[in-house]
Amino acid sequence: MGYFKAIEQFLYYFISLHTLEKDSVERRIYTGSGRERLTDNLLSDERKVKNINLNALTRFFGDFKKGRCYVKNKDLLASGISDETSHFILETLSDIPRLRNGYFHKHNLCNWNEVENSRNCTLLVFYLLLGGYNFSESNLKELSVVQTETDGFYQLCEYINNKFNKFPDFNIPIYYFKEECGKYDFYFAEKDDYIEYSTTGVPKYSGVYFRRADKVKYKFTKSNIPYEIWEGTFSMCKDGKLNIIPSGPKKMIYKNGDFLL
Repeated sequence: MGYFKAIEQFLYYFISLHTLEKDSVERRIYTGSGRERLTDNLLSDERKVKNINLNALTRFFGDFKKGRCYVKNKDLLASGISDETSHFILETLSDIPRLRNGYFHKHNLCNWNEVENSRNCTLLVFYLLLGGYNFSESNLKELSVVQTETDGFYQLCEYINNKFNKFPDFNIPIYYFKEECGKYDFYFAEKDDYIEYSTTGVPKYSGVYFRRADKVKYKFTKSNIPYEIWEGTFSMCKDGKLNIIPSGPKKMIYKNGDFLL
């Protein structure tokens, strides 16, 4: 079952980031014949590696037996993680080998609910590990964990794209490129027709788009985005009648690379 294989591979890559050579801390891992020092040489020995199974990998973090937790390698936990949380992580990890062996090694799987349970368990494990343990930027890159871009320009692209053709409370959002603009010197939000998506569904915007009332469309990138952007509204009555007087700039939403909402 691919779900448990994904957990196994992630755990293996995680321990490979914490060999003696990499963080100068002596740690041990079970290799079939006993617990050995976790070193780069150990992980380059194929005979040893094939015995570092899912059970050995989960027990690298600790043991959960008869309701009691025995935490190992506690220094790898993220700061602020409580004992209660670390115990829950260990309890969850300790269930993984049992689930994998019980459902997929001994019997044919006839109940689709068990597949869904396994999927949910896998998502929970990734959530707990990524949130509960320390990962440097280089660690995340080595683990191929996708980092969503969250700089101010990206947030502006997302915000304006989502404002296209949406009129909450009968108000049409309009935009100005400086506070001193005349009321009629405004732009409407326009959608990005060229968004690309990563394999995990993360959008990559081609730019931020605005248009004038005459439908002329403008594209802005980081190199030519206005220094500041303000938001205002056209008000629309509930009977659909448009107030033809725009509000003018009301609140700043972007300034010099920072998204302010």
